[in-house]
Amino acid sequence: MPSIYFFTLCRLSSSPFRPTHEIFFMYTRFRLQFYLIVFMSMRAVFHLTEELSYRKKLASLPEHDRAHLCGDIKRVYKLLVTQWVDYMIHLKDFYPYLFSLEVRMSPYNPEASAITKKEA
Repeated sequence: MPSIYFFTLCRLSSSPFRPTHEIFFMYTRFRLQFYLIVFMSMRAVFHLTEELSYRKKLASLPEHDRAHLCGDIKRVYKLLVTQWVDYMIHLKDFYPYLFSLEVRMSPYNPEASAITKKEA
């Protein structure tokens, strides 16, 4: 996925006002941000997995422990949704047909279907 940023920066680099070394540093910063988000997401998912594996019965947990797990779940969800949105932007920019399918099959649409509908 860092290639998204590379292509964007290549477009920026066509400007005569932007030095090459500045483009390189911008691209490097974007790549680091991407990898940091991926690392944070993986760490959050692994942490939640471990937390859940140590509890035998979730129904009998005390309220403060449930609140802790809810915080972990919200952290994982927020990070994964951020990555999903970045992926959708990437598809829209570089693979419009795949983007069309993903929009039709959106996990946020309860009536999602891969079948295309006739436009009015």
